[in-house]
Amino acid sequence: MTNCTRRHRPREAVDHESFIKAVQTVLDYLWDDEQQYHSEYGGDGEGHVFTSLRLIREGIDRMKQEAAVILPHDE
Repeated sequence: MTNCTRRHRPREAVDHESFIKAVQTVLDYLWDDEQQYHSEYGGDGEGHVFTSLRLIREGIDRMKQEAAVILPHDE
């Protein structure tokens, strides 16, 4: 990887980063209320939205880790 490549991320990486931030914003907005509802009402089933939120958060966390390996930030 050249210095030029490291300094200038491809357009896809910027869009990928914006997507991750947008999804994180939605997760953060919903997380506490849905987690509380899930625990108060025993929402252990697959159908509760909090189950989906956890799955999405795990996926986003993996995407961030993969992006950090592929496109490390300049130091």
